[in-house]
Amino acid sequence: MKIGKIIGSIVLTNAIADINHERLLIVLGKDNRIVIAVDRIGAELGKTVLCAQSKEAMYALGDENRPIDLTIIAIEDYDIS
Repeated sequence: MKIGKIIGSIVLTNAIADINHERLLIVLGKDNRIVIAVDRIGAELGKTVLCAQSKEAMYALGDENRPIDLTIIAIEDYDIS
């Protein structure tokens, strides 16, 4: 899993059918790497999110045959560290 902050979104004009209508967000990871994640839970700009990676990202969407590498699975309410 990966923790990061939503810093933007991406709009695609042409995409393969498997990702054509997915909401894609730009996530800045704790390691300062920028990644793109599928969002089906309504994460907002500036929120910290938890993401599933690799096969787990596909499982989170309910389809292990989709070309998805990162899926947002939770939005952080507060940090207790």
